[in-house]
Amino acid sequence: MILIGITGGIGSGKSVVAQLFALYGIPVYDSDSNAKRLMAQSPEIRESLTAIFGNGIYPGGTLDREALAKIIFADEEARQTVNAIVHPVVCKDFMLWADALSATHPMVAVESAILYECGLDEYVDLTVAVTAPDDVRIARACRRDGTDAEHIRGRMAAQIDQKRIAEMSDFHITNDGRQMLIPQVERIIERIRRYGKQRDRAARLGAYRL
Repeated sequence: MILIGITGGIGSGKSVVAQLFALYGIPVYDSDSNAKRLMAQSPEIRESLTAIFGNGIYPGGTLDREALAKIIFADEEARQTVNAIVHPVVCKDFMLWADALSATHPMVAVESAILYECGLDEYVDLTVAVTAPDDVRIARACRRDGTDAEHIRGRMAAQIDQKRIAEMSDFHITNDGRQMLIPQVERIIERIRRYGKQRDRAARLGAYRL
């Protein structure tokens, strides 16, 4: 089985790309939605968060997301602490999910805005970066989230620069609203099917670059 990581900054359209991979028969693990699920259900995460923030973080046995969000947005150290608790559990859950599909699917993917930051890139064989011009990203995110451009710029500034993400990844998809996505996704899938996962990164990049 080949494990593929799909990433991109806010407003890049990585979720649309992930949906296209799914349409081509490649199951996709949504790390964001699964992280929320695990934060609510995982005894391991609950025990760790309770030890740090107290029982009040799970009033009535349910995670108080709003209270936790206020804490981590106001305190960078707290945010890093929570990430250090949640990310390993998400990575483990992804691998268990992938293993359950290994007998029936030659390829699976994981979608994550913070693929490199949370260490998920270490669990996959290949990575796909989705990028778009900043003005396009801001417009998309503002429409989606119902917020203003200043807020989106702040979130963009907190993420890895998308040029750097593209350089770090095996594949690069441009989602600027002009270049068609489907042909780009098809070419990537075809190259993965043709060359598989090569152990030598230099040889892999030589084979894969579009």
